[in-house]
Amino acid sequence: MVIAVAATLIPLTDKGRIRNTDFVNFYAGASIVHDGNGARLYRRETQDQALESILSEKSTRYYLHPPFEAAALAPMTRLGIERAFGCGRSSMSLC
Repeated sequence: MVIAVAATLIPLTDKGRIRNTDFVNFYAGASIVHDGNGARLYRRETQDQALESILSEKSTRYYLHPPFEAAALAPMTRLGIERAFGCGRSSMSLC
């Protein structure tokens, strides 16, 4: 619920600005898990599809982190990449 409230208060971030951050990798991994493809998380074809879906272009910046991180971030994919990025930045500023 906190994420949902924060997402409505955070202004949308420009997708062009996000594409050059590491957040894209985390979001791609989370999207793969959220879509039920966790068993194929580290397959190049799976990541290529996820990255192309997010960026509308090919990318070689693959998700290489542990699977539990992708699973932990999977619920944020419901927000869309712009709002998820905003929530992530907001939560980092609380630390």
